[in-house]
Order: sequence, then C-alpha cells, then structure tokens
Amino acid sequence: MSWPQGAKVSHVYNQPGPLPNREYTVTLTVKDEQGLTDSDTLRIQVVPKTTGGIEKRCEETLEYPQYNRCWGWHETHTYDLGGEYRITHLNVWVIAGPSQRKGHKWTGWWVEISRDGVNWVKIADIYAIVGEEVSWYMGVGGKMARYVRINTRGNGYVDWSWIYVRHG
Repeated sequence: MSWPQGAKVSHVYNQPGPLPNREYTVTLTVKDEQGLTDSDTLRIQVVPKTTGGIEKRCEETLEYPQYNRCWGWHETHTYDLGGEYRITHLNVWVIAGPSQRKGHKWTGWWVEISRDGVNWVKIADIYAIVGEEVSWYMGVGGKMARYVRINTRGNGYVDWSWIYVRHG
C-alpha cells in the first residue's frame, strides 16, 4: 500500500475481547500534507486453529434442478457436509439475486445449520445490495451440524454461493 508523499498515518486499537475468539477493533487515520484526513475502522477476529475445513460451492447444493443450482432463482442454497461436524467458524460468500437488477435494493438472508436436515438453527442474519457479491465470517461456537443453508427472506434469490466450514 502506498500513501501520498507527506501523509501521516496513525492507528488506534482496543483491548482484545475474551478468549477463544479475540476480537480487535482498529481505526486507521491518514492525514495528507494539505491537512485532509480520512479514517476507517476494521474489526479483526483472531481465532484458534481448527483441525480441518470443508469447502463447498453452489454446484454442490441440494437444490433442484441439478443443471442450474447456482443461477436458478433459488430462495435457498443447502449444503450437505457429508457427515456431522463440530463447526467452529463459517465463511459464506453470496451474490444477491436477481443479479440482473444490480444495485436495485437491499435483500437479506439468514444462515442456518442442522444435524438432520429437518430441524434448523439460525446462526446469522446477513444483508446485501442486490447484484453484489458479499462475504461474511462468523463464529458458530462448536455446534454440531451436517447441513448449512443460506435462506432468503422472500425478497430475493441466492444467485451464487460458496462456503468454507471450519471444524474442530
């Protein structure tokens, strides 16, 4: 990263949160030679090492029809992990649909996990602008699950998705 000549950079961070997931908030401020400033705040989570991970892409969801699982105007994308795991963290990438209406409005989903594919537990609410690719990283707290589902709120679609499940 390069800064303008004469820029001064400062940062402030908080005390970390409790173990095992230490979360820091960092604010970075840049002041240029003309005295103009800009700052941004980031949340950084330091997580313990896990024993493994599973990656799944939209081509592997359980939705029908099979030939169009990624772009089939689906209200859900459901992933079978192939076995039950103690999930510690979950990365989710989604393109909010319908993509053809890019920037049109906000839409939202919730992310759920299940041990049996019948009884679901919501672990996160997520929001995005239609047509945009967004990603989330969330702690799951070691809950047991075999299935992960991205479920719309009825005002959009999951046009594309990808998940990475950390388990331990």
